Amino acid sequence: MKNLFKYTFLISTLWLISCDKSMIIEDPLTSDELLIIEIDNANNKEQLEINSLPIIVKIDLNENFNDMITVDAYHVEQKGYLVLMGSLSSEMGQGTKAFYSIDGRALISRNGEGKYSFDKNNSYLEKNWKCFDIIYPITFFMEDSTSITIQSNGDNSWNGIKTWYENNPESDFKPEMQYPIEISFEETSKIISNNNELRKAYSYCRKDNDEFEAKESCFDLVYP
Repeated sequence: MKNLFKYTFLISTLWLISCDKSMIIEDPLTSDELLIIEIDNANNKEQLEINSLPIIVKIDLNENFNDMITVDAYHVEQKGYLVLMGSLSSEMGQGTKAFYSIDGRALISRNGEGKYSFDKNNSYLEKNWKCFDIIYPITFFMEDSTSITIQSNGDNSWNGIKTWYENNPESDFKPEMQYPIEISFEETSKIISNNNELRKAYSYCRKDNDEFEAKESCFDLVYP
């Protein structure tokens, strides 16, 4: 009987230990996730001209991020590439990062909470951070020379552009924003006259003492 009790107690203890470990063990990081973290945290980032990125990276940016403006690009030796971007769509004012391996392959990871996540094209992006807000209205020119004006950033405000693409399914044209536009940040506003100035606005938000740290908020929302 004592031996039976000891045996039962041992089995129960092992089962409890096993259950306890199963509750605290987390899924290991994938190889892509580990590489992304290495690239993002690297101290030897070398800034690149956008045109110096590998052709496969530029193709991916053009195909999968045509609603974003490229802000900066960086190379980490023997690791890969980091590309900083800003939205040109309904999320305008938000910045994000995309990561690529040394051979130009887009790095991907699993969905879920945390610092990184998938986008709609399964490209691996850092969680967006807020840079600034647009003072509406803003106007976009389309491929057929029509113009679409966005009056605010409400749920249905961007339906005009969405409808245009539904009516022109073969088009890969990127809407051209009409400048100047006005943005608001740090309780003030600024006129943006071209894409280069917009890049600088996004770049300002993600830099803090020359380190790769996104500020919590650079700009505030202002509607007319």
